[in-house]
Amino acid sequence: EGAVPKSLQWPKDLKAAHDDMTARVRYKEDEELAAGFEARCEEMREYAYESPELGMSIRICSSQMEMITEGKVLEHCVGRYAKDHANGKTTIFLIRRIEEPERPYYTLEWKNGAINQNHTEHNHLQTEEVLAFEREWLAHVAEIERKKQKKGTNLMVFFARQLRGVPYVAQTLEVNNKERLIINLRQLDCTTY
Repeated sequence: EGAVPKSLQWPKDLKAAHDDMTARVRYKEDEELAAGFEARCEEMREYAYESPELGMSIRICSSQMEMITEGKVLEHCVGRYAKDHANGKTTIFLIRRIEEPERPYYTLEWKNGAINQNHTEHNHLQTEEVLAFEREWLAHVAEIERKKQKKGTNLMVFFARQLRGVPYVAQTLEVNNKERLIINLRQLDCTTY
């Protein structure tokens, strides 16, 4: 026991042995990744949301293949997030138009309790309509988190903690000549810091 057979130490066809071993390792990694995706789907299922008024829905990405397809269709790099998604370092959500639930529309990364990024084709940013949907979804997430909190927990402190690690950037609110509501959780300035 523990001894490696001679046929594996000195294979007759080194390339075939290499390819076989690579396939076995890849299969094992894929099994672990699939299990991670399955666990994340169960963990984050309640974060799914649909807005009939805006005609959009959001749900967690359910498989590595779905993530790769999302990246190919929208021509962005979400496929490289598969391992981080499966092990909980980040969470990838898929935004869809309700009338086209299988067609990729926007891809949202949720990290450290906040939206880290949300892009569509060629990494274009959100439209006003998608930003409005984000606000609705964030209210849904806040309600889920509120219900999870024990009575007596200070929600202001809870949400402030979610902003830890968000970088300071000057003048993030001065983006328009006329005053309008701006929600920017990717970076904070001295007003919101």
